[in-house]
Amino acid sequence: GRQIDAQLTAVPGGDVCVGQMYVTASGDTEIDIEFVDSARLSPILSIAVNGTVTIDWGDNTASSTVTGTSLTARLSPTHTYTSAGKYTIKIHVVSGSFAFRCTSSYLLLRKNTTGNENRIYANCIKAIRLDTGITSIGDNSFYYCTSLSSVAIPSTVTSIGGSAFYSCYSLSSVTVPSGVTSIKNASLRSCVALSSVAIPSSVTSITT
Repeated sequence: GRQIDAQLTAVPGGDVCVGQMYVTASGDTEIDIEFVDSARLSPILSIAVNGTVTIDWGDNTASSTVTGTSLTARLSPTHTYTSAGKYTIKIHVVSGSFAFRCTSSYLLLRKNTTGNENRIYANCIKAIRLDTGITSIGDNSFYYCTSLSSVAIPSTVTSIGGSAFYSCYSLSSVTVPSGVTSIKNASLRSCVALSSVAIPSSVTSITT
């Protein structure tokens, strides 16, 4: 399924938040991660690229260059860290755009191609700061990102996909912007800390 459909350019725009997300001063998309032990030091990103992006893995090693021709074809850039700790992954758009491409098996940050063990990597995500251009939050976008505690969805978003925030255990509240017209099934399932959801009148379809 499609996850976050993001047209991310090198030029920063309006504020965008999911969890602790906002537009960065550099215009890059940043993912703060923390590895607590040596058992999980080789993460894989789930992205699609129509153009060229570089990935700074945050550990003073050489950046990775990723090229592609489609926002629907999943690519799997990977990196191995030498020690546990806190790092910030920075994705810089050189040309074109990119999108996160996740499913319940292919999580945003994962260990290998499939399997529940991928969830320990998703739980390493502490904060995400996006560049501008998000138009939809697709299926399974932040599946099992259990450390995300709040969500601020940008006004450019018009739809929220199925299981988009499935099992985000720390998520306490969600405010859906007025541009959203549809919310798909199980988008907030198993968000056990969720105490409030604000849904605007623009929403005409909620699939259960």
